[in-house]
Amino acid sequence: MTCMKRIAVTSLAITLLVALASWETITAVTNVPHENPSTAETRFDIALPCLLRYGDILGMIAEKNYPQAKLLLEQLKIDYAHLPEELAFIMGRYNELIAQLSSRLDTLDNVLNECEVLLSQNKLQEAHPKLGEAKSFIDEAAELVEDVGKATDELAAHLAPLISPQEVETTNQAKARLLKAIAKLKEMEAWYRNKLENLATITGEKEELSSTELTLDVNPVEVWVGNTITATGILKTEENTYLAAKSIFVLLDGKHSTTITTTEDGSYRVIFDIPYHYIPEMIAQASYVPEGEDVNSFLASSSSAKKIKILFHLIQ
Repeated sequence: MTCMKRIAVTSLAITLLVALASWETITAVTNVPHENPSTAETRFDIALPCLLRYGDILGMIAEKNYPQAKLLLEQLKIDYAHLPEELAFIMGRYNELIAQLSSRLDTLDNVLNECEVLLSQNKLQEAHPKLGEAKSFIDEAAELVEDVGKATDELAAHLAPLISPQEVETTNQAKARLLKAIAKLKEMEAWYRNKLENLATITGEKEELSSTELTLDVNPVEVWVGNTITATGILKTEENTYLAAKSIFVLLDGKHSTTITTTEDGSYRVIFDIPYHYIPEMIAQASYVPEGEDVNSFLASSSSAKKIKILFHLIQ
C-alpha cells in the first residue's frame, strides 16, 4: 500500500470518528441542557446508533449475507445537510468502502462456486481462468478488509473522549461487536485462500487425466427456420483412442438442443430441428462432459463453434 493511501485511510478513519459521533437516526446537533445558549459549545454525542449499525452491517458481510448487508447500508440514512462538505464526502466514502467489500466477497463466492462446478465436470480449460479471477478477488477483498480494519482501529482509539459518561458501557459493547465483525472478516481471507489452494490441488490432479478432442460438422450451413439440420462428429483422446458409448450434447446458442451417444468408432450423428427463432444466425457447438467412472479417466472437451445461417421470410 502506498504512503498516500495509508494517509488517506488514516484520515478517513479519524474524520469518520467525528462523523460517527455526530449521527443519530438523522444527524442532529444539540446544545447541552441547562447551559447558557450564548456560551454553550455545540457537541455531538450520538456515536452509539452508528456503531451498532456498522457492527450489524459488517457482521452480515462476515456471515455472507450480502443482500441483508446491502439493505442495512442503504437504510443508513445520513442528513448530509447538517455536515460540513468535507465531512459529508468522507462519510459517503466510508459507506462506499463497505459496499465495495460486500460486492467483492459476493462476486468471489460466485466465482469459487463456478470453479467447483467446472472442476466437477472436468472442464479444466474453463476452470483455469476462473481460478485466476478468484485469486484476484481474494487479493482485492483482503486489501479492503485491511482498510476497514485500520479505519476501525482509529475509530476505537479516538472515540473515548467523545462519549458521554452515560453511554460509555453501551458504546464499549457496540464497539466490541464491531471489532468482532472485523476479526471475522480477517479470518475469512485465510478460509478463502485455503479453499483456492484446495481447488488448485484438485486442478493439478485432474491434469493427469486423458485429454479428449471433439469435432462437429453441421449440414446444411444454411437452413430455413423450423427445418432440420444434421450434426456429425468424432470423440477421441489425444492418443487417437476413439471413445464409444459417450454422451454428446449439441447446443444452439449455448442452450442444450439434443443429446446423442457415440458409436464404437467414436462417431456420432444426430438430426434435430432448428427452433422458430427469427434471427439471422445461430451458433452450434458440441460438448462432452465425463459421467460416472469416466470422471476419473477423461477431461471434458468442446468442439469448435459452427455458424448456421437461418433463413426466413421477412414480414412486410
